[in-house]
Amino acid sequence: MAPWNFSTTFARLASSPDAPVFKWKHQYQLPTQPYCLKVRGTDRSPGAHFEIGTDTQGHRVLFSDESTVSIEYTARVNDLGAWSPLAIQVLIKMMASKIAKPLTGQNSLAQQKLQEAMAFLPEAKGSDGREGSPYVLRANRTLVHARRRSGGSLWR
Repeated sequence: MAPWNFSTTFARLASSPDAPVFKWKHQYQLPTQPYCLKVRGTDRSPGAHFEIGTDTQGHRVLFSDESTVSIEYTARVNDLGAWSPLAIQVLIKMMASKIAKPLTGQNSLAQQKLQEAMAFLPEAKGSDGREGSPYVLRANRTLVHARRRSGGSLWR
């Protein structure tokens, strides 16, 4: 539903020993630990193209013309302790929408829970997007020097 920070993972892909059957020069095995749900992008230029498919043994692979590839991907995270609290709330509401109809027989309750999840999603995505290292404000050197020259006060 979103590129959650807790599920963002990076990996350098191992080249597959088999040559691609069609169109591409190289194929790479997608990560299984943690499992790759969705490739968000590669370390190559934005114009670099790739395709997700399966090899002759049925394994998921990434096809590309690049000789080496590192990816950013959404990983399957089974440990709910790693999830952000608001993402868990969205998950709970989504699960409630899935089981509401079979349990109650009311389609309206399922729709209500789905609407609650969708209404909660922007707040959860915003909270998740604010995670990470905060921006550190730096002192303006011009003002600091001016204050020192004037004895500590700018308004003398």
